[in-house]
Amino acid sequence: VGGAPSTADLEKAAAAAGGVQSIVELATGFREAPAVQARFAAVVRELSGSDGLVEEVSSAGGTEALIAAAQKHYANLEVQVHVAGALRGLAELEMTALDIATGSGIEVLVDACARPPGSAEVAGHAAGALWGLTVHEGLGALIVALGSPIDALLGAAPRPPTARAVQSLPAAPARTLPAPADPPPLPASR
Repeated sequence: VGGAPSTADLEKAAAAAGGVQSIVELATGFREAPAVQARFAAVVRELSGSDGLVEEVSSAGGTEALIAAAQKHYANLEVQVHVAGALRGLAELEMTALDIATGSGIEVLVDACARPPGSAEVAGHAAGALWGLTVHEGLGALIVALGSPIDALLGAAPRPPTARAVQSLPAAPARTLPAPADPPPLPASR
Protein backbone atom coordinates (compact mmCIF):
# COMPACT_ATOMS: atom_id res chain seq x y z
CA VAL A 1 0.00 0.00 0.00
CA GLY A 2 1.45 3.39 -1.00
CA GLY A 3 1.76 6.35 1.29
CA ALA A 4 4.53 8.49 2.67
CA PRO A 5 7.89 6.84 3.15
CA SER A 6 8.89 6.03 6.71
CA THR A 7 11.63 7.98 8.48
CA ALA A 8 13.85 4.90 8.27
CA ASP A 9 13.26 4.66 4.50
CA LEU A 10 14.09 8.35 4.07
CA GLU A 11 17.28 7.97 6.09
CA LYS A 12 18.33 4.91 4.05
CA ALA A 13 17.66 6.76 0.79
CA ALA A 14 19.68 9.79 1.93
CA ALA A 15 22.58 7.54 2.99
CA ALA A 16 22.46 5.67 -0.34
CA ALA A 17 22.76 9.03 -2.14
CA GLY A 18 25.95 9.79 -0.21
CA GLY A 19 24.30 11.68 2.63
CA VAL A 20 22.51 14.99 2.87
CA GLN A 21 25.77 16.95 2.64
CA SER A 22 26.51 15.33 -0.75
CA ILE A 23 23.01 16.10 -2.02
CA VAL A 24 23.36 19.78 -1.06
CA GLU A 25 26.87 19.99 -2.54
CA LEU A 26 25.62 18.52 -5.81
CA ALA A 27 22.85 21.11 -6.01
CA THR A 28 25.16 24.01 -5.19
CA GLY A 29 27.59 22.80 -7.85
CA PHE A 30 24.89 23.08 -10.51
CA ARG A 31 23.20 26.36 -9.57
CA GLU A 32 22.75 27.29 -13.25
CA ALA A 33 20.81 24.10 -14.08
CA PRO A 34 17.08 24.50 -13.35
CA ALA A 35 16.39 20.77 -13.75
CA VAL A 36 18.98 19.96 -11.06
CA GLN A 37 17.58 22.66 -8.76
CA ALA A 38 14.00 21.42 -9.21
CA ARG A 39 15.04 17.81 -8.45
CA PHE A 40 17.09 18.94 -5.45
CA ALA A 41 14.08 20.81 -4.04
CA ALA A 42 11.84 17.78 -4.64
CA VAL A 43 14.32 15.57 -2.75
CA VAL A 44 14.49 18.01 0.16
CA ARG A 45 10.71 18.05 0.30
CA GLU A 46 10.72 14.26 0.68
CA LEU A 47 13.48 14.41 3.30
CA SER A 48 11.38 16.84 5.35
CA GLY A 49 9.51 13.81 6.68
CA SER A 50 12.42 13.17 9.05
CA ASP A 51 13.32 15.77 11.67
CA GLY A 52 16.87 14.41 11.78
CA LEU A 53 17.27 14.80 8.03
CA VAL A 54 15.78 18.30 8.17
CA GLU A 55 18.47 19.23 10.70
CA GLU A 56 21.10 17.79 8.34
CA VAL A 57 19.65 19.80 5.43
CA SER A 58 19.90 22.94 7.56
CA SER A 59 23.44 22.20 8.74
CA ALA A 60 24.59 21.48 5.19
CA GLY A 61 23.28 24.82 3.87
CA GLY A 62 20.31 23.26 2.12
CA THR A 63 17.85 25.95 3.16
CA GLU A 64 20.06 28.65 1.69
CA ALA A 65 20.51 26.57 -1.48
CA LEU A 66 16.73 26.31 -1.90
CA ILE A 67 16.25 30.06 -1.48
CA ALA A 68 19.08 30.74 -3.95
CA ALA A 69 17.48 28.35 -6.47
CA ALA A 70 14.15 30.19 -6.24
CA GLN A 71 15.88 33.54 -6.73
CA LYS A 72 18.11 32.33 -9.59
CA HIS A 73 15.35 30.51 -11.47
CA TYR A 74 12.64 33.09 -10.88
CA ALA A 75 10.77 32.31 -14.13
CA ASN A 76 11.01 28.51 -13.93
CA LEU A 77 7.67 27.16 -12.70
CA GLU A 78 9.05 23.69 -11.90
CA VAL A 79 11.78 25.14 -9.65
CA GLN A 80 9.27 27.45 -7.96
CA VAL A 81 6.80 24.61 -7.27
CA HIS A 82 9.43 22.33 -5.77
CA VAL A 83 11.20 25.04 -3.75
CA ALA A 84 7.89 26.23 -2.27
CA GLY A 85 7.00 22.61 -1.45
CA ALA A 86 10.39 22.01 0.17
CA LEU A 87 10.18 25.22 2.21
CA ARG A 88 6.69 24.15 3.27
CA GLY A 89 8.15 20.97 4.77
CA LEU A 90 11.14 22.74 6.33
CA ALA A 91 9.06 25.56 7.85
CA GLU A 92 7.64 23.31 10.51
CA LEU A 93 10.83 22.94 12.57
CA GLU A 94 12.07 25.97 14.47
CA MET A 95 15.69 25.53 13.36
CA THR A 96 14.85 25.62 9.67
CA ALA A 97 12.06 28.17 10.13
CA LEU A 98 14.69 30.59 11.41
CA ASP A 99 16.94 29.72 8.44
CA ILE A 100 14.06 30.53 6.10
CA ALA A 101 13.18 33.78 7.87
CA THR A 102 16.75 35.06 8.10
CA GLY A 103 17.74 33.96 4.62
CA SER A 104 15.18 35.87 2.51
CA GLY A 105 12.88 32.85 2.43
CA ILE A 106 9.80 34.79 3.52
CA GLU A 107 10.33 37.26 0.70
CA VAL A 108 10.78 34.39 -1.77
CA LEU A 109 7.52 32.78 -0.58
CA VAL A 110 5.48 36.00 -0.66
CA ASP A 111 6.93 36.77 -4.09
CA ALA A 112 6.07 33.28 -5.34
CA CYS A 113 2.43 33.98 -4.50
CA ALA A 114 2.33 37.41 -6.07
CA ARG A 115 3.73 36.99 -9.55
CA PRO A 116 2.71 35.30 -12.77
CA PRO A 117 2.21 32.68 -13.94
CA GLY A 118 0.05 32.38 -10.84
CA SER A 119 0.28 28.65 -10.40
CA ALA A 120 -2.17 27.33 -7.82
CA GLU A 121 0.41 24.71 -6.86
CA VAL A 122 3.14 27.31 -6.18
CA ALA A 123 0.65 29.49 -4.28
CA GLY A 124 -0.61 26.52 -2.25
CA HIS A 125 2.85 25.39 -1.21
CA ALA A 126 3.98 28.96 -0.51
CA ALA A 127 0.88 29.62 1.60
CA GLY A 128 1.51 26.36 3.47
CA ALA A 129 5.11 27.36 4.12
CA LEU A 130 4.07 30.81 5.34
CA TRP A 131 1.49 29.21 7.63
CA GLY A 132 4.13 26.80 8.93
CA LEU A 133 6.37 29.73 9.77
CA THR A 134 3.65 31.55 11.74
CA VAL A 135 3.65 28.95 14.52
CA HIS A 136 7.14 30.08 15.51
CA GLU A 137 7.35 33.04 17.87
CA GLY A 138 7.70 36.36 16.11
CA LEU A 139 7.70 35.04 12.56
CA GLY A 140 3.99 35.70 11.92
CA ALA A 141 4.46 39.41 12.57
CA LEU A 142 7.51 39.44 10.31
CA ILE A 143 5.52 37.85 7.48
CA VAL A 144 2.80 40.49 7.78
CA ALA A 145 5.40 43.27 7.93
CA LEU A 146 6.99 42.08 4.67
CA GLY A 147 3.73 42.17 2.77
CA SER A 148 0.35 40.63 3.16
CA PRO A 149 0.52 37.02 1.96
CA ILE A 150 -3.27 37.10 1.60
CA ASP A 151 -3.08 39.99 -0.87
CA ALA A 152 -0.21 38.24 -2.63
CA LEU A 153 -2.19 35.01 -2.93
CA LEU A 154 -5.27 36.80 -4.25
CA GLY A 155 -3.13 38.63 -6.78
CA ALA A 156 -1.49 35.41 -7.95
CA ALA A 157 -4.00 34.84 -10.72
CA PRO A 158 -6.90 36.61 -12.41
CA ARG A 159 -9.05 33.97 -10.73
CA PRO A 160 -7.62 32.88 -7.38
CA PRO A 161 -7.33 29.13 -6.93
CA THR A 162 -10.31 27.54 -5.28
CA ALA A 163 -9.93 26.30 -1.72
CA ARG A 164 -10.44 22.76 -3.05
CA ALA A 165 -7.56 23.16 -5.56
CA VAL A 166 -5.17 24.42 -2.90
CA GLN A 167 -6.26 21.87 -0.30
CA SER A 168 -5.90 19.01 -2.78
CA LEU A 169 -2.20 19.68 -3.31
CA PRO A 170 0.09 17.02 -1.94
CA ALA A 171 1.43 18.26 1.35
CA ALA A 172 4.83 17.78 2.83
CA PRO A 173 4.89 14.95 5.35
CA ALA A 174 2.44 15.83 8.10
CA ARG A 175 3.40 16.87 11.59
CA THR A 176 1.29 18.03 14.47
CA LEU A 177 2.07 21.69 14.96
CA PRO A 178 1.26 23.68 18.08
CA ALA A 179 -1.05 26.63 17.67
CA PRO A 180 0.68 29.98 18.22
CA ALA A 181 0.03 31.45 21.67
CA ASP A 182 -1.10 34.76 20.23
CA PRO A 183 -1.83 34.62 16.52
CA PRO A 184 -0.64 37.73 14.68
CA PRO A 185 -3.37 40.26 13.89
CA LEU A 186 -4.82 40.17 10.42
CA PRO A 187 -3.70 43.05 8.23
CA ALA A 188 -6.25 45.74 7.56
CA SER A 189 -7.93 45.37 4.20
CA ARG A 190 -6.94 47.91 1.62
